[in-house]
Amino acid sequence: MNIKSYIIKNETEYSNELLSILKPSLYITSNKEKSNKVSSKFGGIPDVPKNFEYPLFNNKPLTFLGQILLNDLTHFKNIPLIPTHGILYFFIDTNIVNRYPNRKNEFKVIFSSKSDKDDLMPNENLKDIRIINESFLNFFEDYSFPAYQDYEMLQLAKKGIDLDEKIDEIIELKSESLGYISNVGHQAFGNPKALQGTVKFHWAMSKLEYNFPLSEEQQTQVNQSEKEYELLLQVDFSDENLNCSELYGDSVAYFGITCEDLKNKNFDAVELCFQNT
Repeated sequence: MNIKSYIIKNETEYSNELLSILKPSLYITSNKEKSNKVSSKFGGIPDVPKNFEYPLFNNKPLTFLGQILLNDLTHFKNIPLIPTHGILYFFIDTNIVNRYPNRKNEFKVIFSSKSDKDDLMPNENLKDIRIINESFLNFFEDYSFPAYQDYEMLQLAKKGIDLDEKIDEIIELKSESLGYISNVGHQAFGNPKALQGTVKFHWAMSKLEYNFPLSEEQQTQVNQSEKEYELLLQVDFSDENLNCSELYGDSVAYFGITCEDLKNKNFDAVELCFQNT
């Protein structure tokens, strides 16, 4: 039973409100079991087509974070509109010190329409680049709630409806059968599991190039903009399979994209936000 079915079966007082804020999500687990074919994965070396233009920053290659084969997702019926084939590649600059790599060109999301492995990026392009431990991905479909500071929750709070305790109760009750729901973990699509209140707000801030403190007009613009965003990928660096804890600790990287840019395959418009506990 997924969370939506659970609410329909068990909740009465706040069923409509809870169902209205749920979003379908793909939860991701990583494993070390070696794959002999091109697979969705974190780390290792990317499987890329010929003439692939490896992303650089300051004339140095970015570190390969992972790839998602979109064919792996075609049987999930509730996720947002994405290409039905091809590969999404995620790269970050691991040479940044004293802060997270979240500025433009310090990370890159690339879409390739080819889904078959043609060749690997030549080794000389990976010299002196951190190689993240390779692990392979499994996907599970369920639903996710927004964070307590996301705009949907704030709008309900203005009406005197506080669902925080009810959401915690539902997740706790479901944790035994859906353990991956209760942790932060890796995720694609749905409501990001913010460690610090909200993620969408910070994507919108970055897009609009605003900084704190915000004027009343800027605050309104950010609130409007954050409604446009979808979670593309959430990577939890506390995952031991990634072996990145010495680099990013227990932080989580959130890649976000607007619905319009996702529809148009404009992955250059992706925003990246890091949070930690």
